[in-house]
Amino acid sequence: MADIRGVPSQNIGQQSGQLNRLDGSQTLRVLGHEFRNGSLVTGEVLNVNKNGGYLVQIQDATGLSQKLMARATLPLILGQSFRAIWDNTGDTPILRLSENDFALLSKFGEGIEREIANALLVRGMPLTSEMISWVRMAWRMAGDKTDNLSSILEMWARDLPMTPANIQIISWYLALARKDISKKWNKVRLSFRERVNKGESPVTALKNLSEGEDDVGMFLKGHSLLSKPLKHDVDTSAMAAVAWAVGDDEQPLLAKIRISSGGSNNETDRAWWQVGFEIEGEALGAVTGEVESDSISYVVGLRAEEENTFQTLRFRRDALRRELEDVPMSLQHIGVNQGKRTPRTANRSLDIKV
Repeated sequence: MADIRGVPSQNIGQQSGQLNRLDGSQTLRVLGHEFRNGSLVTGEVLNVNKNGGYLVQIQDATGLSQKLMARATLPLILGQSFRAIWDNTGDTPILRLSENDFALLSKFGEGIEREIANALLVRGMPLTSEMISWVRMAWRMAGDKTDNLSSILEMWARDLPMTPANIQIISWYLALARKDISKKWNKVRLSFRERVNKGESPVTALKNLSEGEDDVGMFLKGHSLLSKPLKHDVDTSAMAAVAWAVGDDEQPLLAKIRISSGGSNNETDRAWWQVGFEIEGEALGAVTGEVESDSISYVVGLRAEEENTFQTLRFRRDALRRELEDVPMSLQHIGVNQGKRTPRTANRSLDIKV
């Protein structure tokens, strides 16, 4: 594996007491966990700070897992999954690219081509001259702003119209922090209730809110654009997720949702679609779920990390089945499992220092 400490990177944010070097050993102990030098770790971006830092959760093959504050040499988004090699040989622990990925990235010099290559690499998208040329052209049409690259690729992955308005809306939506998303959802709910109480139908109220030019309208437009299903050959774990605030209005949980479609069922030759969600709370723990359908029937799968949550979901499985009876499709199965979630890994890895 090639070391990429020669690649320009940002300084690393580190919380006091989080990282302790074990003198004379080839391990790093993180709050009681040992990550062995050279091991492959997977991770996920849990939060993006406005100062450029990231809250990430990393896990190795043994199941050891830890949340860390980090800065990355490649741009990341909320919900981004990644794979990296743990390097503990230097003064600063490094999560680094594999040799193949570093070789791909090193072919590009500094400037916009390097920025585009970074953006493609971290999402597992085609790193070809044709793709880079297309992205560069769209980037120039959008005003030559590096911040627009993520939006351009999100739109490409969903076949959305490449308009300046759409790029602006998605860029604004992707920059929202978790607390901002919760506030926006609270504002949407309050505005919706006010309109319905004044006599508007729910459909008309939602339509009027989404067509507004204020922050509620911008939020709903961005949510709608990123809710369009991803292409079937796009790595869903590497793309942005929309966030739904659920539960108490004062302290809502955020459910990250990704929608994908395409391909065909080999037996029925019908197109299929999939909705996946992830949610985590202090008492709830981490819960993930997926709904897969061919538009005629569907199956539901749920997984909880915590034993108590698993038992609750299993106990309420019949109640959930009854609640889904009004769905105009045939429910084939509701599966409930217990265990640690396995971070979904993008096609390519990335470099992060922690």
